[in-house]
This record gives sequence, C-alpha cells and structure tokens, in this order.
Amino acid sequence: MLCAALAFGLAGPASAAITSSAVATGTYAGETVRSAPADMTLDVEKGSPALALSTEATVNDDDGTPNISAGDTVEFTIEVQNTGDVGLTGVAMAVELTQRQETFSPAEPPRLVGGDETNPGILDRGETWRYSARYVLALANLEARDPITAAVVASGEGIGIAVTGRSRATAVLPPLQGIAPRLISLSHTPSASAAGKGDTVDYTITISNRSDRELDTRLAGILSDGIVLAADSAVIDGALAHPLVDGSALDFGDIAVAAGASATVTYSARVSAEPVRGFHVNSAMIADPATGIALIPPANATVQTGRGPQTGCTGISVRVFHDDNRDGEREADEAGISGVRVSTDDAGPFTTDPSGRFHSPCVAVSRLAGIDLRFRLDEGTLPDGYFVTTQNPLSIRVERGESGAVSFGAAAARIVRIDLNEAAFRRNTVTPDAEMTAGITRLISVLGREPSILRLTYYAHREDTDLSERRLEAVRKTILSYWTASDHDYDLKIEARVVQSDG
Repeated sequence: MLCAALAFGLAGPASAAITSSAVATGTYAGETVRSAPADMTLDVEKGSPALALSTEATVNDDDGTPNISAGDTVEFTIEVQNTGDVGLTGVAMAVELTQRQETFSPAEPPRLVGGDETNPGILDRGETWRYSARYVLALANLEARDPITAAVVASGEGIGIAVTGRSRATAVLPPLQGIAPRLISLSHTPSASAAGKGDTVDYTITISNRSDRELDTRLAGILSDGIVLAADSAVIDGALAHPLVDGSALDFGDIAVAAGASATVTYSARVSAEPVRGFHVNSAMIADPATGIALIPPANATVQTGRGPQTGCTGISVRVFHDDNRDGEREADEAGISGVRVSTDDAGPFTTDPSGRFHSPCVAVSRLAGIDLRFRLDEGTLPDGYFVTTQNPLSIRVERGESGAVSFGAAAARIVRIDLNEAAFRRNTVTPDAEMTAGITRLISVLGREPSILRLTYYAHREDTDLSERRLEAVRKTILSYWTASDHDYDLKIEARVVQSDG
C-alpha cells in the first residue's frame, strides 16, 4: 500500500515573490518512498502607495451684508484620495496661505469632515477623505485686494514608504460693493493751470459709475499747503454742501452715484501763499463707506503758482477721444472719453475729465534731463465694447523744461450677429453640420478685418433646454478654436444666449 503526504515550504519576501515546494512520501513493502521535490514560484509585485490631492476655495459673506467686509471667511474644501494599492496611515494635512507675497495660516487648520468609514485611521485603497479649513478675512486682506492662494500639502505612509501630494487653490476676493474698480472713475480738475497769490481757483471733482448697480462713496480731499477753501463754495450735484474741514483735510460725506451715472462736486479755493516748488497739488479720494478702503487711486489737481524752481517734474497732457473713423488721428469733431485711466512708468494713474482730458503742469519724474516717457492706457476703463485705435502704450521723448502730450483714440467694436437653430446641426447632436462648419471659416475672415464683438443667438423650437445650450456652447468653442488658430491681434468677445420659442 502506498501512502502519500505533501509538504509545502514558503520562501522569499512577501513583497517580492512566494515560492512553494512540494514532496510526496509513502511506504512500499515496508520501505519509505520519497519523490523528488517540485517547486513553484509566484511573483508578487511590490506595493505602490500613492495619493492625490484637490482643493477648492469659496469666499463667504458671513455678516449678511451685500458688501464683503472684515470678518467674512474663505472656506477651503480639501479632498485626499488613496490612488495607490496599499492602505495609508498617518495622513496629515498642512495649509499655507499667501497674498501679495505675505504668508499666513488659516484661522481653523484642516480638520477631517468625512470619508473615513471603512477602517478608522487608515486611508484605504480608493478611499477619499474630505477636510475643511477656514480663514477669517482681515481689513488688510480687503485693502490688498489680491487673490489669496492656498498651498496644500498632504502626507501619509504605506508599507514603510512616505508619500506626499500637493495642490493649490485661489480665492478671488469680490470687489467692494460688487463693482469692479475699472467701472469707477474719479477726476479732479482745476479751472486754471496757473494762479498767483490771492487768486481763486475753481475745482471740479467727477465720480463716474459705469456699473449696473448703485455706488456708495465717501469723498475726501486734501488741500495743498497755501490753499484755503472758500466759504460756501462746495456744491454736490447742484446742491450747496458743507464739507467738514480739519486743517487741510476735507470730508464731503457720503455720496451715492446711480448705476451708469456720475456725480459732480465743485469747490473754490484761494491761493494764500506761494509754495517753494511753484506748484499746489490738491488731492481727492473716494472710499467704501463701510470699510473705509479706497475704491480707486486718488485724483490730483495741480496748479502752477509763483516762480519757484520746477526741477524734477514735467508737464503732462493726456487726451482720450472717440475715434469715430478709426484712423488713429483726432479730428476736430471727435469728442473726448471721460473716466479713462492712463499711467506712466514714473507717475499716475491719471483719469480723464468729462471732456476726455487730463493736464498737470508738474508730474514727478526720476531724471532731470531729457527723459523717455511711456504712457499706458488701461483698456479696462474704456466703455464696454471699446478698443484702442492708436498705439498702446505710447512713448515720447521729453527734454528738460518741456512738457509731454499724448492722445489715445478709442472706438466701439463692430457688432456681428449670428442666429442659429437646429437646422445648423446634425440631427439630435451638438455637432455643427458641414455647411455650418464652412460658415464658421468664412466668419473668422470677417471678424479678422476689424475688432468686433460676436453675438450668437440660438433659437430653440420645442427642444430640450440642455441640448440647446450644449449646441450653442459647441459653436462658441469651435469659433474660439478657429479664432485662436488664425492668430489675429485682438481678443474676440463672444456673447451667447438661447431664446426659447414654442411658436
């Protein structure tokens, strides 16, 4: 009789290979019989720990007011996922916040808020943990206005191997009162560029609001040394005003400017003394009443007086005009554009007055001999749909004792309208048909002839709203891709809308 027995042996590290060895034994005629050993090796891949990290940032208005303010918060939602093939232990999270190169930490560091359900404390394969962190906005954050960037680092360990993941998220702070600074302008203009001791100069301050909501401002001013406010001379939109006077500081109080409108403040001031350098500079500034933060840069009004030395500065004249014929040259009947900001490398920004002009007999410069000045127009402060028809920036050479003058032209972009419906697409798809695709090619050529705004309207007739919107978006993306490939010299703006019709 033969009896058989199997013996197995395991050899080698579990993370590399498993080796099995088998031997058969038995007895025959009273003798022990043993087979030759049989080996089998099973390769085992080494574990690969890994994790992925994602972060989102949300700005919350915590105090219930329509205006962002100190005390509002930025919430950071962080997700860490195990993308490896082994569980991870010791998972840790760190967040560093940065604004204008200043680094700080969240008020509430990352805390686990969900996802650890299977094996507590172990980030299992394929599992995602969710964390939350919070930062409380300070007044300094609002004054800086720049986005707040979160740099997040997550770490863990699997089979003795440390792994790290990184992600970034940016919190863009909404503008004060929900109005972009580019839609607000402030000009400050004297009635004369030169005056002597005892003369009275009239000043005009114009606050313009090109947004679609009311703007609340607090207007303040600072008078130059040797300038005295004339009694009962301040007028706000035609009504006599009584600004608070504290030395050289003026407080005109709160001024509301309706959507798409302007507010005008005038005052008179007497030259009581001649300055050493020969110039008086009055300043005006507007702030958000709730926070006291300046809405835009201040506007200065400069008057030359006396015979003092005038070194270290040059006169500057700026004009921005409606270039109706788009030839880059100002014609006598082409009006000015107000509220446009222009700056130089050494000074500014300057804001054009209601006539489209800015003039100052003295703007500080870094050199006293001949200098090169470069003027840059902020295109974001032009009326919506306008583009610059002249070179931007503009450079001029100004010799010692001379003044610099530049003119920028701007014109409204041409409006190109395209109407669409389901006939432009393959049946029940979002793919434009061959005729539509050929039409887009011709459209790119038309748009390239001069700066234009493209308005797409999709007329949906008893079809699914989602399909209509996806079709319109498909056309928009196709046009933009063709436009990018065509390498034209302006950014194409596309306005798109769906019009539902049951008729």
